[in-house]
Amino acid sequence: MKRVMIFLLTLSSLLLGGLVHAEGSVARAIITTGVADREPVNDLERVLAGNKKVLFFTELRNMEGQTVRHRWSHGEASLAEVEFHVGGPRWRVWSSKSLLPEWGGEWRVEVIDGAGNVVSERRFSFAGDGGAPSPETATGANGE
Repeated sequence: MKRVMIFLLTLSSLLLGGLVHAEGSVARAIITTGVADREPVNDLERVLAGNKKVLFFTELRNMEGQTVRHRWSHGEASLAEVEFHVGGPRWRVWSSKSLLPEWGGEWRVEVIDGAGNVVSERRFSFAGDGGAPSPETATGANGE
């Protein structure tokens, strides 16, 4: 009887664990230097040292009602998270990060859904002089 109970508890936790995910998808995830008319102006993999700010634009589909986050990381350090409330079935949001010349190197921005899952990721390199950044708040904008 004890084995049956352990088996049922294990099985139920596995089944419920698989159900903890949010609906929806990321249609586009773009690193850009600007947004005009709710669209990114370019799509970058490498950001030049002269750029003082970079944006992460995402188009979210069928995530209405969720709170979605952009997590900005440099190397292994998570530096900023920006939350957005998704208000429609197609929702475009962007966040930005100010970059200093000493913050050169590899960057990663993740999209985290309402259940805490990383549903998309975009990487870029910043051609600064290679120093380590300190945590600071990033900014964001959202809307349909």
